[in-house]
Amino acid sequence: MKNIGLILMVGGALLIIVGFTLNLGIIPWGRLPGDIRIARPGMHIYFPLATCVIISLAFSLIVLVMRLFK
Repeated sequence: MKNIGLILMVGGALLIIVGFTLNLGIIPWGRLPGDIRIARPGMHIYFPLATCVIISLAFSLIVLVMRLFK
């Protein structure tokens, strides 16, 4: 149970760091090279493929770290 506090503090620090980088525009959120955009007259399609892959990898890494502390 001691590790839960440490995990929460590290997770909070990571969220603050990610928030600052997104707010300052360091990470081009939603405009990555692998994102698919189709814009035609009367139709706009946007699928953030690269963004989805990065989010999936981040969550997988978080689950892996949580399993290591279990």
